[in-house]
Amino acid sequence: MKIFISQFGHETNTFAADRTVEDRFHQYQWRFGQEILDASRGGNDYLSGMLAVADEMGAEIVPGFATFNVGGLITDEAYSTIKRNIVESLSNVVADIDGICLSLHGAAVSESIDDLELDLLKAIREITGPDMPIMATFDLHGNISADMVSLLTGVYNVKEYPHIDCAQAGKTAMSVLIRTIRGEISPCVAYRRIPMLVPCATASTFQEPAKGIKEYLKAYTEEHKLLGVSFFHGFPYADLPIAGASVIVNAEASQDQAEKAADELAAYIWDKRHAFDADYLSVSEAMDQALAIEGKPVVINETSDNPGGGTPADGTHLLREMLKRDIPGSCFGFIYDPEFVELAEKTGVGGRVSGLLGGKTDKIHGDPIEVKDAYVKLITDGTYFTANAVQGYGVKFSIGKTARIVIGNVDIIVGSMRFQTMDDRIFLLNGINIADYKIVALKSSQHFRAFFEKVSAGIVTADPPGIHTANFSQLNYRKLKHPIYPLDKS
Repeated sequence: MKIFISQFGHETNTFAADRTVEDRFHQYQWRFGQEILDASRGGNDYLSGMLAVADEMGAEIVPGFATFNVGGLITDEAYSTIKRNIVESLSNVVADIDGICLSLHGAAVSESIDDLELDLLKAIREITGPDMPIMATFDLHGNISADMVSLLTGVYNVKEYPHIDCAQAGKTAMSVLIRTIRGEISPCVAYRRIPMLVPCATASTFQEPAKGIKEYLKAYTEEHKLLGVSFFHGFPYADLPIAGASVIVNAEASQDQAEKAADELAAYIWDKRHAFDADYLSVSEAMDQALAIEGKPVVINETSDNPGGGTPADGTHLLREMLKRDIPGSCFGFIYDPEFVELAEKTGVGGRVSGLLGGKTDKIHGDPIEVKDAYVKLITDGTYFTANAVQGYGVKFSIGKTARIVIGNVDIIVGSMRFQTMDDRIFLLNGINIADYKIVALKSSQHFRAFFEKVSAGIVTADPPGIHTANFSQLNYRKLKHPIYPLDKS
């Protein structure tokens, strides 16, 4: 038995001012063939899970192409190259394979195509025909369309947010695919759209209401002997007709069973919509709440500038407030500004650097901060080994060159690649032990919690203006399908 695997992941924030060009994909992952197998075995991502089960069940993997990124709209040129890489690698082996297992995201958008997963799957089905079994894994932030689902034999997403179970999703999809190829089961799929936008800031599956929903769906799946249930929170930072939540049921017994379950579960989730309503703390309010918490460190996460959701990561709202307050024992890790890193490097460790910091992508996330004579404490290559359950423990990673500068009582890490902070390794790399600090600020919505909830005295979410805000009324939706909660109250 031979199974083709490939990956295309992108969480596209259509409100972002920048574009995702091919080079941005190369920064994270751009792998062909054997490179995929070498990088994925023993890891914690979707492909790692697929490989583990294939080895256990005796299937031979035929690797194609794999890439991933987040950001603004993908350029047509970049998507064309990605699509060609996947399609050509599949075309070369299609006569010899028995099935396909894909790692997709569900929220990819290009300059001219709203639903890239649909477009890619259409191209794949042109090669395979309608009968070859194709399973796919997805991020739970996928904006899933009925047309896209109709091209798949099975749909399996991560259940946790932070996404600590990517490998498990890959394992499930591959297991069901192999059983299907063997003729042991005949899967069917049912899809329901749920007209609601779920704020990332209130959707951690470690907390209510998402925690209770996750547990209910797991129990329902077991009770009804389903192959799987996938609740998609959707990605609300995409102005698309298909944006929003959905639920997909994978069943083995009958299509009628799948359709009935999809109706029941969609209604159950819809009834919980009000529980996702978010508070929108300004940076000043967030600072006040953080300072009122006893102990240290207290983490302030700037959810509206979460680079994991396609934001510029150079927003200055929270950092500006921290500099204004100048609280002893404050650190910020990190703000994206490769130009400032270069400036600090030229100044040299021990020197004094001046220049504009952050605020260089758009006006929404704040104006640049005028830095005068900041002390350059440290320059690093930005490379460290991760210590979080989302990326996996001990994974080598880099955010590019970093500069640690000190302004008054505030330590600031400046990085050269957009990425959300998920653990304390970037702080340690720059000589900062967060246990010694009262205020630890970072840019993320939920993934940071997998690490920081265990080591912090408290967490406060700041939601200043930004394109990853929980206050959807701030975003200029034009193509979104209405009515949809909470923009249309009901």
